Amino acid sequence: MKKTLFILLALFFTLRAEAITLSLKIFPTDYVLLLDEKPLSPYKTLENIRYYDLPYGKYELILRAPGYYDKRINIKLIKPTYIEDKLYRTASRLSLIGEYPTGSQPKSVSFSPDGHYLYVALLDDNGVDIFNGQDFSYIKRAEVPKQFALEKGFVESAIVNGLLWISQMTTGRIHIFDLYGNYLYTSDRTGVWPKVICPDRKGKIIYISNWESRDIAVMDALTGRLISSIKVSGIPRGMSISQDNKYLYVCNYEKGLIEKIDTEKKEVIKTIDNGFGARRHIVMDRYGEFAYISDMYKGTIAKLELKTDKILLEKYIGPKLNTIDISSDGKFLFVSSRGHNNPETYLKKGPDFGRVYVLDTSDLSIVDWVWGRNQPTGLAISPDDKFLVFSDFLDGNIEVYDISRLWNDLSD
Repeated sequence: MKKTLFILLALFFTLRAEAITLSLKIFPTDYVLLLDEKPLSPYKTLENIRYYDLPYGKYELILRAPGYYDKRINIKLIKPTYIEDKLYRTASRLSLIGEYPTGSQPKSVSFSPDGHYLYVALLDDNGVDIFNGQDFSYIKRAEVPKQFALEKGFVESAIVNGLLWISQMTTGRIHIFDLYGNYLYTSDRTGVWPKVICPDRKGKIIYISNWESRDIAVMDALTGRLISSIKVSGIPRGMSISQDNKYLYVCNYEKGLIEKIDTEKKEVIKTIDNGFGARRHIVMDRYGEFAYISDMYKGTIAKLELKTDKILLEKYIGPKLNTIDISSDGKFLFVSSRGHNNPETYLKKGPDFGRVYVLDTSDLSIVDWVWGRNQPTGLAISPDDKFLVFSDFLDGNIEVYDISRLWNDLSD
């Protein structure tokens, strides 16, 4: 009996030794892996990664999950192989156009006002990737002079008076390009770790949120010169300015507040508090009636009535909410959710993929969503409301979706 058991164990480990491991990180996690329409069973699962043993050879495998389109994987297993992928929901009105590689750590994305160009600021690289905003073909890398480029740290962008402004947090400066990506000049130092760039409605003044110096730089939009700074009570990030240019609303990432600044007095005149959090991004509708705010700590979106400065409602959407954008008609709000962080650091891939949600702005209900990959972060809607683009921060990747079907009757 013992001899038989020994032979069986020896045979088992010999077969395992000859097998090749295929590791899969797939979302949704309730998928089935099929070979010739027969399900394969993993020999172990760890943190949403399944491990399969297969003999050397070529395979056509199918990923299948209820409510999703099948996906085929054609692979030749000659060595241990790791694959990350996702399936697409059959019920979604967001249609994938394509995925396109970028430089390292794409932090934000934005369209030119005419929709002809797409700009991707790279946190861990030497500039900004520029894509065609219609077919999303790669055009060029917009680079700054070498002494700045070596510092990396490009964060956010804004179009001001027909020029592209890019913040570089590691140098405390803003770089100005033409819309074709040709470098023009660099601003004064704005403060320590500049992030969001918010021009006023007339294109005369630009406000910069400085993460480490905890203030808002006031810049001359024509020269890039620093005029003054406005102190806030904690780390500032997202900003938006009222239609009449009188008030600047600032997200306080450190305390979860919204700080309202009088732009003439250059001081905080009101604090809007709805509990501790990490307010990250704020956008307004074009009518100046409502603002929408993401909270990265709470995973919520808040709806702020600007006439009263009252938060009308706040809803949980998903973990680690980042960037938001609003459709031109104010009907839909688009929200990137990074997913759960790696326990060691957010700079390593976490246990799950993130998502991008579409909310009805009237009640903040979720009307659609798609899987992203590792940390969907930057997000933008094209000026014609046709395309959604978001970046997968840890994958060096942007994803493009046609969103025009959202305006069909949602009850179809």
